[in-house]
Amino acid sequence: MFTTGIRSVSMHTPKVAPPTGGHVHELKRAAPLKHAADMARYERLLKLREVEARTSLRKTAIYDLQKRNLFPAAVCTGARSVAWKESEIEAWIAALPRTAIVQGADQ
Repeated sequence: MFTTGIRSVSMHTPKVAPPTGGHVHELKRAAPLKHAADMARYERLLKLREVEARTSLRKTAIYDLQKRNLFPAAVCTGARSVAWKESEIEAWIAALPRTAIVQGADQ
């Protein structure tokens, strides 16, 4: 404690009693995932670069297909950030016709 010209100032912070009612507010950590069923609830999101790598499409083609409802819609993850649900991208790849993959091989 030191004295200024006007008043005494304490350098220690006063102790504050917890709120009444017996409730103490504290942050709780999420419980760790223990089972595969718990893991299934959490969807992995893919950024554009990973979607491009998995689909062999470029940004322009992805957005063109998305606009025509032929590609999964992106999820907004921030003000200027989007991502795609991994399961939707995998389902889209699995649904591609086999002929589209080997088309032109006979020529």
